Amino acid sequence: MDIEIIQKQDRKLLIEHAKSSFNLTWIGKYEWLMATIFLILGILIFLFTETIRLSGLIFIAIGLLELIKYPNRINRWVDKKTREKIFDNEIKFVFKDTLLEVSYAAINKDYSYNDMRQCLISKTGFLFKVSYTEYYYISFSSLENNTMINELTEFLKSRFDNKRIKIKMK
Repeated sequence: MDIEIIQKQDRKLLIEHAKSSFNLTWIGKYEWLMATIFLILGILIFLFTETIRLSGLIFIAIGLLELIKYPNRINRWVDKKTREKIFDNEIKFVFKDTLLEVSYAAINKDYSYNDMRQCLISKTGFLFKVSYTEYYYISFSSLENNTMINELTEFLKSRFDNKRIKIKMK
């Protein structure tokens, strides 16, 4: 079975990926919570200790800075990704029986399904985690129709073992 998908890696796609449910770790999704914890911890250290008050001020400063930066989390992530060489290229994905071929800007890579870390399926697309630093996102809007989405989902379920595929369609 060969399924071919071509999509443009543009800012709109990156924003969609950033808003999807799989783009960041727990800390990334709840960085406002981490900033609030830093702020509260800093206030407590500053108020209730005498010897390490400076440390409390440092925690307060980090907490405030992160709370101020938080509303732009998606834009910060997208801006970081636009500096990568894959940005603004047409990416061609070819799903074969035993591997995924990825091609862009004269770069051709083959990945065995068994060697990939994870396949994540959300309500907006597919995310293939090849390694800790390399991953690919395929948006459902790049696919022709719902039949292709269902066909590809079933194909991927048959290629990945249950521990390495997660489906989160909520």
